[in-house]
Amino acid sequence: MNVFLSDLMSDLREKKLLPVAALLIVALIAVPLLLKKPVEDAPPPAAVTSAPAPGVPEAGIASAGGKGAVQPEVDLPASRLDAFESSDPFAPEGGSAATGEGAQGAAEVAAETGKAALGTGTGAAPAGATDPATITGGTGGSTGTGGSTGTTEEKATTEEKTTTQGDTTTGKDTETRFFTYVVDVRFGQSDKVKEYENVQRLDVLPSEIRPVLVFLGTTPGGTAVFLVDGTYGVETTGRCRPSRTTCNLLYLRDDEKDNLARLTAPDGRVYGLRLTDVRRVTQAQAKKDEKADASRSRKIRQARKKAGKERKPVAPRFIAPLFGDLAQ
Repeated sequence: MNVFLSDLMSDLREKKLLPVAALLIVALIAVPLLLKKPVEDAPPPAAVTSAPAPGVPEAGIASAGGKGAVQPEVDLPASRLDAFESSDPFAPEGGSAATGEGAQGAAEVAAETGKAALGTGTGAAPAGATDPATITGGTGGSTGTGGSTGTTEEKATTEEKTTTQGDTTTGKDTETRFFTYVVDVRFGQSDKVKEYENVQRLDVLPSEIRPVLVFLGTTPGGTAVFLVDGTYGVETTGRCRPSRTTCNLLYLRDDEKDNLARLTAPDGRVYGLRLTDVRRVTQAQAKKDEKADASRSRKIRQARKKAGKERKPVAPRFIAPLFGDLAQ
């Protein structure tokens, strides 16, 4: 132990660290002594008085436990919501929400303004004035020399009803019309070509007894589309879908280029088809033409029945083509 201390002292002297070691030893002894010394009581803070705010009662100073403390004599007033008028938060804003006395007051103000405008004699109401003729409800009185507002109000109401039901510019009633497309074709065998007019969508050619074609309607470009019996071969100047060799859907136009088709039946019979016209007609006219055609067909069937020439349908009546999806 003595050897260790002597070596330590020698090292401190050689490195000139002996004063530093002495200061550290003194600090280790002094710091605990300073921490154990009791702290003197601090003097009480001086009471600060200030002028009370407007509407706030003065505060008095009371001592508690020998220490000064500011104690308010009364509590500060909270937010005074009763200082504002109560209102309904769900009531609509603007002039439309005025009811009861508010609406009556607005009507009286508008009436006074209208009287003032009529009294000027200039014929023009001042800026912001309200036309008394447009005010409904209230007493509905007159505007002096300006005439009664009741007659003006009735005329305005009548004009408004007419405009609402009809055109907004002319005031006349308008009618919504729906249109459809019909076609005229020449169809049949070479020695029995027949004219078919007003052929409507889903009509069968030449007849329901021996169906060969079904008119499906028109495209937005005005091209007529026909569904062809799946057993018939087709040669056409128009278009075929899905292909020329398998023409399930026939597309024809009413021009000199794409309006012809030639259909060959399985038994060798050949039919010719020519599209002569594509027209747009109203649905009312289409229904009228349909009734006329049905009546004419019924008369023909009755005449054939009387003559003993009633035809019986041959099965199958129509063989629809097969439509398949393209497989990749």
